[in-house]
Amino acid sequence: MLPHNTYRLASREPTWKGVYRNLRLAILNLEIAPDTRQDEVKLAAALGVSRTPLREALSRLEMDGLISAATGGSCTSITDPRENLADAYHLRAQLEELRRAPGGRTSAPGRSF
Repeated sequence: MLPHNTYRLASREPTWKGVYRNLRLAILNLEIAPDTRQDEVKLAAALGVSRTPLREALSRLEMDGLISAATGGSCTSITDPRENLADAYHLRAQLEELRRAPGGRTSAPGRSF
């Protein structure tokens, strides 16, 4: 769960954006333990928002690959963001190897791979 009174929403941004930003930081900083189920009602109460902006933020976090929706609709399973980062580095290394291989494609002039 979120640390008590840690996160505040900026008054000039849409509520869902503030919720998204705060949850994203909590996930990336491992303040929300990886692979735990989070109850939407408790998350909304901890952030002081209704479930509507929370659901929008959760939808965006799922598109980012930081969470996966749990069955039943009331909980969300938080994934370990370090796994996604490791996957991205591994993919990048494979692409670099392909690029350097004989006959491999190089990037266009002025563009990085």
